[in-house]
Amino acid sequence: MMQKLLQSTILFLASAGTPFLAAPAHADQSPPVPNVRRADAPATPVRKWETDETVRSAMGNIRNAMLARQADIQQDRLATREYQRLAEIVNTSIGEMKKSMHLPRDAADALHTIVLVDLIRSGEMMHSPQKLAVQRVGALGVLQSLRLYGEHFEQVQPGLAKAR
Repeated sequence: MMQKLLQSTILFLASAGTPFLAAPAHADQSPPVPNVRRADAPATPVRKWETDETVRSAMGNIRNAMLARQADIQQDRLATREYQRLAEIVNTSIGEMKKSMHLPRDAADALHTIVLVDLIRSGEMMHSPQKLAVQRVGALGVLQSLRLYGEHFEQVQPGLAKAR
């Protein structure tokens, strides 16, 4: 029963959370998603969106908290209160970002569309004490949002070399 609920929830999130991946209205048009390379396009590096210190710090806080519990999340070993503690970190970090970030309009829009919408929804799911399976799906959603953030946004201040 729990496995069926988890599968249904994942399928729902996959279909409801990504409307920009839907097929375009006309077969010869691409959806208007910035920084996404079409499958038939030449393999050139995709430009990452600019970030600021507020965004990098907040996303780093979320990343550190989630990675410290990632194995427990994946192996379904967390209790309701532990998911709620992670949700508090996610929600606090999102609040700091919204209050203090200074990004160009296009980068802010991209951050909201690609990362924040699902991150907020996933944090809400983790905070809800209704069902442990829903909290776990929320945590997996946060991990997915972190992956998307890493794919689409600069992790260091532009012009600085990345540390190895």
